[in-house]
Amino acid sequence: MSEIIGLPEGALQQRSGDRIYVFFPIYFYDKNAKKGLRGKQKRRYIGTVVDGVFVPNKFYKDNPNYSRTQMRNDVKTLRNPWEQVYSIVDLSHSLEEGMPVFPGDPAPSLKRLRDFSRDGYRLTQLTAGMHLGTHVDAPSHLIDKGAPISAYGCEQFVGSAVVADCTGLAPGSEIPASVLEAHSGILDKIDFVILRTGWDAHWNTETYLRHPVPSAELCHALSALHLKGVGLDTCSPDHADSAQLPRHRTLLNQGESVIIENLCNLQALPAGPFTFICLPLKLIDAEASVTRAVAIISDVD
Repeated sequence: MSEIIGLPEGALQQRSGDRIYVFFPIYFYDKNAKKGLRGKQKRRYIGTVVDGVFVPNKFYKDNPNYSRTQMRNDVKTLRNPWEQVYSIVDLSHSLEEGMPVFPGDPAPSLKRLRDFSRDGYRLTQLTAGMHLGTHVDAPSHLIDKGAPISAYGCEQFVGSAVVADCTGLAPGSEIPASVLEAHSGILDKIDFVILRTGWDAHWNTETYLRHPVPSAELCHALSALHLKGVGLDTCSPDHADSAQLPRHRTLLNQGESVIIENLCNLQALPAGPFTFICLPLKLIDAEASVTRAVAIISDVD
């Protein structure tokens, strides 16, 4: 076990006008540190709280000449700790008229119902199927009496993720189960596995429908992990002309997992783990939903 502790004796106050700024160092105290280390020897400095805002140690490493005086003067720019501690990567395609849709699905329509010139305000109507762009498939998409999107809490769509490198494959080829080997030591602790084929580069072309698909062996291996979900940067885990959709059925895992399709920008992600979020709309009894999928990458060492 490890825990975060603060050390009161390390706190420092500085006055600027009518304000007092408090600098409070935060340490990582490892109870499992090697034998022979005591007290402060087990500490590792991870950052400072400046006027209520946590500034990670990485900030100091990247800015070695940044003094506490400068920090006091610039504290307003450090108000948003997310800007300092995390990077947020957008993994979703934009929704617009004329965008590609899966064969047979309805094309989206964006209609301006009200506008400033006539009404003094703007109101837009979206008409679309829920398997549009980056979206989540629930089990009820293919499993009789399977769970719809509304059966799940938000926690189903948030969790730890890794990216399996599946790039360099030919159109229509199968992704081998060996792509999981790079993460074999942590897969039992992971919520999502994302298969990166690089196929989002073919978005809005005919080639996009000739994507690689996970092999039956890989699908069964993913199903055995009891994941929250499997993500892909393709339009489907099955071939586009498949009628029975066997890979869908295996990955949905009798209602235990969801499938996230049409992800993009996966080349911007580390191998993982990182936090993945694919919250759907709160649609009652829907078998799928569009989502704004993102990854949150920690910048803290």
